[in-house]
Amino acid sequence: MPELVINVSNIISPLCYSVIRFEPFTACSHSCIYCYAQWYRSTSDSIKPRLKALKEFKVLARKTLRQGLKPIPIRISTLVDPFQPIEELERIVLRALHIALDYEYSVIINTKGLLYSKDPWRSVIARLLDRGLGILQISITTLDDGCAKILEPVAPPPSTRLAVAKEFGLSNLPVVLRLSPFIPHISTYPSVDEFVSQLADAKVSHIIVEALRIEQSMIPRILQILKAPHLKFEKYSLGEAPNLEPVYRIDLKSRIRDYVELQQSLIKKGIGFSTCKEGLFHLHTTTDCCGVYLLKSPYILRFTLYDVYRDLLTVNKIDLNDLETFLESRICRYRLCSKDMKKYPKRISKPLKHHEKKLLRVIRSPRHLSHITPLIRCTQTHIEIIEDVLYQSLSPA
Repeated sequence: MPELVINVSNIISPLCYSVIRFEPFTACSHSCIYCYAQWYRSTSDSIKPRLKALKEFKVLARKTLRQGLKPIPIRISTLVDPFQPIEELERIVLRALHIALDYEYSVIINTKGLLYSKDPWRSVIARLLDRGLGILQISITTLDDGCAKILEPVAPPPSTRLAVAKEFGLSNLPVVLRLSPFIPHISTYPSVDEFVSQLADAKVSHIIVEALRIEQSMIPRILQILKAPHLKFEKYSLGEAPNLEPVYRIDLKSRIRDYVELQQSLIKKGIGFSTCKEGLFHLHTTTDCCGVYLLKSPYILRFTLYDVYRDLLTVNKIDLNDLETFLESRICRYRLCSKDMKKYPKRISKPLKHHEKKLLRVIRSPRHLSHITPLIRCTQTHIEIIEDVLYQSLSPA
């Protein structure tokens, strides 16, 4: 498994810009009942620093700078919280932040924790953000502290998370809020407009929503905990993996109306909006779904299905025989494609090429593509935008 690159998959490869990641620890202490990281890592009571990952990141950052390449932003992190209590002792994330600063490497910091608000972490992060080298993503499920205590028993109260993030926002530093997982009627409690007003007051620049995903056997328990028997789920997994239980997420009809209402309220406040791994590109109001556009320093992203969708809006359809030529002439002018990946260190270029190959296979597969996004159809000869009554009726005017 690549140390710094998320594994290739039918969902991640076509949808995710930020597949470069630094996982500082082997586990997480927040004990969130919905935690999907448990599907990917072994269970253990001990949490240890991942020093090999730190070394790999330093090598990547150094080579990228010395070779004059644009950084591919790295996410800190995806499966564990970088600012859980053990970081105060180990300081492995602090070392990673210094590496990013020293080698001018762009970072996406994603956390539920509060440790980043203390020095020396705070000062290093502030310098990164001030130099346009980083964005701060704060992850919450709801701003209702009581509900959050049930869902995330060891994590800090979300109201405190937002209050601390506000200190960065008021300094005009880029703050992104991840509603992850998003749960209809709960994540935006007590109302969408009131929720958005709190975000605007905190000077949040962008919102990302990612619907609740859980294993099938967990659904009854989650419905009971949330006291939301009305919630419906749909299959998220593509195919069955050995020794892994199928994963389900809140179904489209249960969440899309909330998304549209949230998006419209955010537009009025000048706050960006996107979904994460949902393929609902027509709701996005920015050029990428991670908030990376907020970086001020040079960077480059791999291309995803969202870029293909944006170009399809102008050409209506793309012949499958001309797909690679189309990508080369349009998307590869501003996104990183396989022909330029060889310039980067092999530790990331090889797995990135595998992600691109998987993306192209998904595009050419009617079954896979329809599962990834409801907005694009693959026929025997071409791909095209789907004009569906459901999405037209739920799209912003």
